[in-house]
Amino acid sequence: MPKIYVSNRFANTVSVINTTTNSVSTTISVGTQPVGICVTPDGSMVYVANYFDGSVSVINTITNIVSTTIPVGPYPVAVGNFISSYVQPSGIPSFNKDPETITIYPNPSSTILNIHSQLSILNSQLLITDILGNDVYKETLNGIDNSVDVSHLSNGVYFYHLTSDKQSQNGKFVVEK
Repeated sequence: MPKIYVSNRFANTVSVINTTTNSVSTTISVGTQPVGICVTPDGSMVYVANYFDGSVSVINTITNIVSTTIPVGPYPVAVGNFISSYVQPSGIPSFNKDPETITIYPNPSSTILNIHSQLSILNSQLLITDILGNDVYKETLNGIDNSVDVSHLSNGVYFYHLTSDKQSQNGKFVVEK
């Protein structure tokens, strides 16, 4: 289930929103006045800054239970993963000003990522990196439609860079199992 975590400052809770149904699937009690949320790159944990508690609640995203509370000092505020107004739903904005010639789907993906090009991408080099910039996959692609096995990748945001002798295209996708 694709989901978003939203802090409810005056209710001392975090709502988990199912983005498929656009409804709240659960509500989690956290510390006093949660004012910000950050998600680990692999999506396994959500960290919630509790402003009046001087603490951070750690939510396990599999169980949606607070696994621990970390004292951090007075008035913490999290400034982290923001929702982007860009078409792709990963929460990290894209700033590519070039017209899109590559379509990837499904996004998020759990096993196979399909890559469709409006132009032939004969002998194009595909490089996929994780959010930290580590290379996690390389392949030479041919043709207009290609499929890439991403089942070995952990949950999280990944970036692709497709380069040929005539063009270069960058983008991002999410792996969610």
